[in-house]
Amino acid sequence: MFHFANSSPDMHTFYESTKARRGAGRSRIAVLRRLFSIMRRMLLDDIDYRWKDDINVHNKLVDYAAEMKNIEILAGSA
Repeated sequence: MFHFANSSPDMHTFYESTKARRGAGRSRIAVLRRLFSIMRRMLLDDIDYRWKDDINVHNKLVDYAAEMKNIEILAGSA
């Protein structure tokens, strides 16, 4: 959960301010709730995550494409 709180300066500030007022447990739930709200809005509006790491996303897509190619090769040989 903490990697979500550290994913952006805004989310980290939100976590720390909520933690100071409500405690660690409630602040974790608040971060998750906020993250799920962001994810819902992204899906409804078809937009990308604002604080994404473009290099990391590119590397993951390349790895995904290679894995899909391996699966197709294995499926074709069976």
